[in-house]
Amino acid sequence: SHQVMIFSLRNDAEPFNAIGERGICQSTLATLCRPSGIFVLGDKELYVADTENNRIQRVRYNQTEGEKFIGSEGMIDFPLSRPATIIMDGLNGWWITQYDSHDILR
Repeated sequence: SHQVMIFSLRNDAEPFNAIGERGICQSTLATLCRPSGIFVLGDKELYVADTENNRIQRVRYNQTEGEKFIGSEGMIDFPLSRPATIIMDGLNGWWITQYDSHDILR
């Protein structure tokens, strides 16, 4: 569905939020195309491996539009090849798996 859904299992929690648009595969800051992996940093930031757009999007709490974090012309300008998974280690280093090149980046 080209979306990442965010919600809490607590009864008193705020309603869920969605990033991306259902059924729309585009490359704007508000859309995703085949999101694969996510990484949540505390309760303030969500990182999404936006696979078909060759980028990692960062979405801040209560936002529906992201910013290109890693990828060509991103905050970290590094070309990606269909990123699938993203993890941050204890030293603030990013680990990214990629479909096309069958590798793990750090």
